[in-house]
Amino acid sequence: VRLTMPCGTSASQVIDPWALQSTRVLIAERSEARRHAFQQTLGRYGAHVNTCTSARNAIEALLQARAFEMPFDILLVGDKLEDMNGDALARVVNADGGMGEMAMIKLVPIGAQVDDTRLAKRGFSAALRQPVHQRALVQLLAEVPKQPALPAAKMPPPPLMMRAKTPRVLVVDDNQRSGVMTSQLLEQLGCRVELADGGREAVLRMTA
Repeated sequence: VRLTMPCGTSASQVIDPWALQSTRVLIAERSEARRHAFQQTLGRYGAHVNTCTSARNAIEALLQARAFEMPFDILLVGDKLEDMNGDALARVVNADGGMGEMAMIKLVPIGAQVDDTRLAKRGFSAALRQPVHQRALVQLLAEVPKQPALPAAKMPPPPLMMRAKTPRVLVVDDNQRSGVMTSQLLEQLGCRVELADGGREAVLRMTA
């Protein structure tokens, strides 16, 4: 699993103009300029691109796509969205198997440190450092395998809100605002949520 991607590549390297043919990409990014640039670049290589600015809208798009059996192949996540940060959105997606098993790629701000182990634990397949060179973007996304067609006998589990038994979720976040936002989104998906202030409290709640 590659977790970082350099911006520059060989000028002699040619990208297949249909490298992303039929690849479904959802971009969750607050910056209008970056959303537009990514959408234009990926669209030129055959990708079907949807964009949103908040985690709430991203979750709605993921659930709707799965309901229509047209899951996204890739979720490109900005560092900060309108309602929470990208890591919090990744946790919500990982908590609900009904959103699909897409590859998640994180956009890393300029100068930010990349902890490969932490990214992998949060469910990210790769990270792209900003500013993102369009060649690096296309090459990385082209290497991500597409979602296979789903046989009727192997349909994904239903979204949390549609399950008979209410899931219980323990949210642990050292950022209080992010933890509250994550909890609210999970509650809207039908979860029974508890929020722990830190690792010690989380252990106590799990062993109680």
